[in-house]
Amino acid sequence: MRTADRALVNVRSVPGSGAGGTVVDKLESGTPVHAVMRTVKEETIEGITAPWVMIAQPCEGWVFGGYTAPAE
Repeated sequence: MRTADRALVNVRSVPGSGAGGTVVDKLESGTPVHAVMRTVKEETIEGITAPWVMIAQPCEGWVFGGYTAPAE
């Protein structure tokens, strides 16, 4: 999986934009990531509806699935 075409993608400590977690890191667009889990509940951000994805590499945390893309 790769991050989508965005300048920077927030990596959060918990899934959800309003979940009370913190931003633990940021990834540049196109960064390869290793997804290990997805939420069942989806969220809509900027008109995109998707689950949150837990990643293990290159850092650990949660990214909005609408900002990720399959590996090429």
